[in-house]
Amino acid sequence: MKTLTGVIEIVNPRSGNGRAQRLADTSELKKKVYDSILNNTNGNARHKIETDLEGRWLKELVSVAKSQPDALLAVFGGDGTLSLVAQTVLAHALATKLLFIPGGRGNDFTRCLFGREFQEKDFLDWAVQKHWQASPIDLGQCNERVFLNMASIGYGGSVVENVHERNAFWSKSPAVYQVEGALALLAEPEVSVAVDEGDSTKKIYIGPIFGAFVGNGCANGSGLYWVPEARCDDGKLDLFLLRKPGFFSMLKALKEVKLKQKLSCDHQIATAKTFRLQFEKPVALELDGEYCGRHQSFEIKTVARAIEVYRPI
Repeated sequence: MKTLTGVIEIVNPRSGNGRAQRLADTSELKKKVYDSILNNTNGNARHKIETDLEGRWLKELVSVAKSQPDALLAVFGGDGTLSLVAQTVLAHALATKLLFIPGGRGNDFTRCLFGREFQEKDFLDWAVQKHWQASPIDLGQCNERVFLNMASIGYGGSVVENVHERNAFWSKSPAVYQVEGALALLAEPEVSVAVDEGDSTKKIYIGPIFGAFVGNGCANGSGLYWVPEARCDDGKLDLFLLRKPGFFSMLKALKEVKLKQKLSCDHQIATAKTFRLQFEKPVALELDGEYCGRHQSFEIKTVARAIEVYRPI
């Protein structure tokens, strides 16, 4: 195995209201984590890239990673930032191995990757005590768009659509997702869908649903475990189909999902390499926190062993 000899840092200063930046600034403890992974004393960052809203940082990432393929790529950010880096590494066939550092608000993918939730500085304290090894993980692909954690269709997609596109007095509030979630629960209808495993002879469900969640990771929405058994290295995706509950039944269901309890609402789950969903009309799609428009047909499949990331052993 080729020895890594330095670090490229990707830092999103806006993630987690500055959480990613604060983690990136903890130099001494951070260097110990790098050294424990690199197994040497070359943990000083060679190159630091700060994300920008225009996306110029992605071009810089590709250029630097190609010129330094032996460096560790440490990513400080939330699910959206981690997903963009993963997509870029895959699209440009970069040899770089990644370390994901949870610096967002929800940090849902790292819940799956590391098997736990972290408070702001807990990760570095925890990480420095571990032995690390790079191994491949899967990504997902939905209608040609690659994602890292989860695809939300219908209800979840509508929540993100309204967060991004509605201009209301609560739109700048920290509670915007909770408000939009409640409004979507009241406003969004069920839509009929046919679901199969990429083959019309392998039908999973035909009928109305309120929302669908397809996970490479196990949670979204800051710890909503729709598919708690999902693994990002098993070559499969996990599907959760939700019928529309009443308002208070939905509140109960969200609590159950958060606590990984048995669900009392009407739902269906499945696991497969590919899912196809054909709706009677276009519904909203969200991938890793990004609103991706409304679509009527979805083909969602696993991209197996797509990138290499460091995990404790």
